[in-house]
Amino acid sequence: MGGWWIAPPSGQRITLQQAVQILEGYIGPGFRHKEVIEFQYNFYAAVEADTGIGAFELLVNPYTGAVMPEPGPNMMWNTKYGMHYRMMGGYTSPTADMSITPEQAKAIALNYLRNLFTGAVEVEEPKRFYGYYTIYH
Repeated sequence: MGGWWIAPPSGQRITLQQAVQILEGYIGPGFRHKEVIEFQYNFYAAVEADTGIGAFELLVNPYTGAVMPEPGPNMMWNTKYGMHYRMMGGYTSPTADMSITPEQAKAIALNYLRNLFTGAVEVEEPKRFYGYYTIYH
């Protein structure tokens, strides 16, 4: 995984449309990309299951088109598609039930960011995945 990040950019950068095509070929039936966002070092995709719940998050290398799971909550806290469920013997039950509401998650995120940054801070509505929320600011 490290080489994916460390390798210096070379060659032609793929377009957002090309990244979407790569993702569509990667995720398969039963899933769809909810959104694809272009960043300097990668493309980010939130993938949704037929249930309407966020299934997992992926990154696309903007030069090679390589796809990998987004590190962090997507891999560690995802109770259905993350590594704890698959690799650690399935000790968690896949669930989208949360111990906090989306409103509480948003309040926690805002409180954290307001303590970290000066000035006005806003966040979008939390996106629910299996076992966690993703919140953009």
